Amino acid sequence: MFSATFLEMLGLTEHQFILILWGLLIIVSIVVELITDELTIIWGTVGAISALISAIFKAPIWLQLIIFVLFTVGFILVFKPIIQKNRKIEKISRKLLHICRKNNIMQM
Repeated sequence: MFSATFLEMLGLTEHQFILILWGLLIIVSIVVELITDELTIIWGTVGAISALISAIFKAPIWLQLIIFVLFTVGFILVFKPIIQKNRKIEKISRKLLHICRKNNIMQM
């Protein structure tokens, strides 16, 4: 899949290179998630971790990519609605607290 000369230049096998790529994707996505705090990249992180595990067991690259996509999409479909609901409740709570404080109904 990758040029033999490129891998020889790096001194890596293709397996090692793929493991490093998945690891870098995980690290970059976690850093971006920490910076944005919007839970948009975390789904790809889960997919990348799943793909990394499959790579450790020397699954072919096409299977790693399928696992990455399936886990990413699966986690988006399952957890995003739950998180959006909780964020909506949190937003309403903050607005209600702000209104109460503004009208001296409740003081902290």
